[in-house]
Amino acid sequence: MSQIDANIERHDPLTRLANRYGLEDYIANEDSKKNLLPLAISIELCNFGSINAHLGTEVGDKLLKMAAKRLHKLLPQATLMARLNGDSFVATLSEVDDLDDLTYTLLEFLQRPYFIKGEVIVVEVRLGIAKRADDSQLLNKMLVNQSEIALHFGSKRHQAVTFYSDFMRMKASSLYQLEHALRANIMFAREALHHGDHNPYFEVVYRPIYHFDQASSDRLAHIVWHHENKVVRTEELFVVAERTGYVEVLLRWLIARVCADLVKQDENEISPTVFLDCQTLPKVDVEILLNQVDVCMKRVAVTADQLGVIAGCRPSTLLMVREFFARLQQLGVKTVLGNLGTEECPLAMFSSLPLNGILWRDAAYFESKLIKALNAFSIGADVLSMTVKGR
Repeated sequence: MSQIDANIERHDPLTRLANRYGLEDYIANEDSKKNLLPLAISIELCNFGSINAHLGTEVGDKLLKMAAKRLHKLLPQATLMARLNGDSFVATLSEVDDLDDLTYTLLEFLQRPYFIKGEVIVVEVRLGIAKRADDSQLLNKMLVNQSEIALHFGSKRHQAVTFYSDFMRMKASSLYQLEHALRANIMFAREALHHGDHNPYFEVVYRPIYHFDQASSDRLAHIVWHHENKVVRTEELFVVAERTGYVEVLLRWLIARVCADLVKQDENEISPTVFLDCQTLPKVDVEILLNQVDVCMKRVAVTADQLGVIAGCRPSTLLMVREFFARLQQLGVKTVLGNLGTEECPLAMFSSLPLNGILWRDAAYFESKLIKALNAFSIGADVLSMTVKGR
């Protein structure tokens, strides 16, 4: 390979920063020379996915280029800057006089408005920072990894700046162990999961959900994971499942298991709708899930009014969730948005989704703020009003 080809392979063609291969080569070279870098900063443009989805990739690409130029101006002391994926960057620095001033400047300057093709765009920025202790002989590779762990930890808690601590590595290590265990349990239960059967690892739990007017109630079906004599809650299970690529496997099993349970209920029982708790959907194969819904409903003669789906939406999955919900409604299945008002799903995003309702876990918030917002969108809050009790 020529030197030119090698440089191309190690650089991001859009921003002209190093890519992950370039970062790894640089870090490995510095470690081999025992040049200990004092600081690594991971940087995330939080709402980049939403900007890309709503304004198009041309605007998104221009935003990334402008953000990269700002980083160059802000960090002249950087030994290397790299773009790792769509919305995240890493910088390694040789010296920093005032770290507090640097973090303030980074946030303030990167979050200033970007003017692109007649649009005024403001991005939210998060920083994960790993600083080397004075007597530390830690490899530079580990220092960069620490900054990424700090960024991930801060993102889950919506923190603008997060400094690495060993506690975060313990949490990351725990997550890695859960990923390994989930892979093993899914392998052992693969036949039961494929056929929608009961198994010792995963269970469908039903809880009542109440319409906002309290006049009627339905049921929420969600998966819990029995792992090492403890129950892993649905939210944590789906985080691990997304990281390991098993969300579709679990959702297909949930669909089959709930349909089978609906058939077994007393014929004289007035059946409320059972809503499948799909959590915040990552990118999944919509056709696979829709086919599973259609097949299972026909196989056990479940009617459409007996089944609903609750799923959260992110800016990066808006188009996918929109298609999923629209196709479910064609099958007669009710669709409910499960994370409205959160950072992942701001109020402005839901108006484009085909919905029968929303799920809101905090009734007080619903009464005080959300009804006003729904009215502002001229959408009847009586239609989109559902809360969970006892959760």
